[in-house]
Amino acid sequence: MKYYLYKLKTLKVHIVAVCLFSFASYPLFGIAFADYSKAYAFREKSRLSGLDLSTPEFLQLDRELNDKASTTMFMAVIGLFALVALFVMGIPILMKCFGYLQKKPRADMEMSAPVTPAARFFGNFFAGLTAYLVPHIIAALVGSAIIGGNYGEPTVDWVCVVIGRMMIYGLMMCVLFYCTTTLIVAVCGRTRTAVITTLVMNLAVPAITFGAGVLSFRFGLGLTEGLVDEMLGRVGWFTPLGLLVKFFVQGIFGTKSGGAVEIPQMLLFLLYCAVFVAAAYFLVKRRRHERTGSAYVFRYARHVFAAAAVLAATMTIAAEVVVSMNENNYLWQDISASTVAGMIAVDIVLWLVAAFGFFCAFEFGGSKGERQRKKRFILFAPFIVGSALVTFLSAFTQGFGAAGYVPDVSEILTANLDVRVGDVWYYSDCSPFFRGDGYDKVEPDMITELHRDIISKNSAGSGMLDVTYKLRNGENITRYYRVSDEFLERAFDMNKGTQGLLRFDEDDIIPEDTVTVIRRYDYKNEKCAENIPMKEFVDAFNADCSAVTFEQAKNIDPQSGRSILISCNYWYGSRNSDKTGSTTVWKQIFPFYNNTLALLEKYGLSQNDIFRQ
Repeated sequence: MKYYLYKLKTLKVHIVAVCLFSFASYPLFGIAFADYSKAYAFREKSRLSGLDLSTPEFLQLDRELNDKASTTMFMAVIGLFALVALFVMGIPILMKCFGYLQKKPRADMEMSAPVTPAARFFGNFFAGLTAYLVPHIIAALVGSAIIGGNYGEPTVDWVCVVIGRMMIYGLMMCVLFYCTTTLIVAVCGRTRTAVITTLVMNLAVPAITFGAGVLSFRFGLGLTEGLVDEMLGRVGWFTPLGLLVKFFVQGIFGTKSGGAVEIPQMLLFLLYCAVFVAAAYFLVKRRRHERTGSAYVFRYARHVFAAAAVLAATMTIAAEVVVSMNENNYLWQDISASTVAGMIAVDIVLWLVAAFGFFCAFEFGGSKGERQRKKRFILFAPFIVGSALVTFLSAFTQGFGAAGYVPDVSEILTANLDVRVGDVWYYSDCSPFFRGDGYDKVEPDMITELHRDIISKNSAGSGMLDVTYKLRNGENITRYYRVSDEFLERAFDMNKGTQGLLRFDEDDIIPEDTVTVIRRYDYKNEKCAENIPMKEFVDAFNADCSAVTFEQAKNIDPQSGRSILISCNYWYGSRNSDKTGSTTVWKQIFPFYNNTLALLEKYGLSQNDIFRQ
């Protein structure tokens, strides 16, 4: 403990810098966002109360809101730069704590101190981690308190949720960056080498995983969109860059992958961090301190980093070649054979040049004075051949069997099937607030059966189909396919009855017996049909959705459809409860939805109101 406190005192300058960056991040943005949220909520209440949108009072509210939006955006930019600086501060803090691993005089001084190796390592590690994280955590808590004061306003709830997730992911990124950098510092004998290696490896690991994903899934099974979601969603637990991409894909747009970090995922994340720290301690304990000042203090470390960098270049360029191919049947589109050969030749040259550059950077960087240096050029041949072999095997075996994995039904918590027929998407989970008796749910065993058939029998076609599983262990699996009409029709028939609404999924929520349907032309103009009996509306809408045939769906003109907003109020617990709320669901309605159109017209929303621009 004494050594820990001593090392903490040596980080005074770093702590001040981290505190300044922390205060400039979440708290300042939270203050600006809270001010904007209050103004937005007041403006919305004024609009809903019937205030004429063309009056000077409402126009003044608009101007004030725009001013506050500009201020909030400005503070968001400042906060972003502060967060980046806060993240990067991990490097100087670690260099200060573990400087004795790079400088010979400091190594001699530290090794002569009456401190055990474990106390020395963990004292340095936790002193740096405290200086790095505590101000960040305090800033996140203060920002959460400020922003959370606006939670409950429907207009800002989603933003509050995203910002909350951003804080969690930001802290996780910092912890992961600190742990992985500690491991690299344990291997490197120079500060410059440690920094460069940290940056390169944080790019190389996501690049390898992403490239392997493109080759394995797309080339073998027709994977289209979602490569980042699928591959970097997994590698996100290993590198801060992967975790950042995971946040943007799953934390913000988390409808498929959950978005929020769950307990099993957090435990797995902490396990990875613990493994990195344990490996760093083991290496520091075994390193020869007389090699301090060398680029790498372990004999074969440079080979490991060089191989990873060469493989990253190989996978990335191979993935670029596959991505640039035509999605249908994986053939080049309207390009002559000679042009294709020339493009591939250029990619091969880029691959060799990039791979050789990374190889030299790690194999020869900082290795002055070593004998027989020229002989190490021979290593480039097995490095490049090995990388090409791994790349080929990833594609040939479809990710060593990973692309063909379908979870067992007992492992699945929820399963969703999304299918695009013509230009219209049909989602099996598109009505998350209204489910219950009579809801035509697609069961997980039906989805897994279809999924296995696609893997074993599919020849890629023009249809688009997504399968998403949320497993009981917290993992999310998403697959995106181009399928033939045979599988497209099967998926459509399974899915088309899931488009309707019936009642809330939550047991403690009691909805009103009526719904309001709104046709919105812009945020100022709308038409409503109010007090429509919910069961009547649901039966009509479900009947129209279920009556659509596959051939009819293929020929639907999406431009002929219009979006309607279905709104319902509810109580918590009982109808006498003071706690009330409302929810809305967007739906597409088409001219041949005869039952729904007739019902809406009965309650005051005519076809002309719905289908006019």
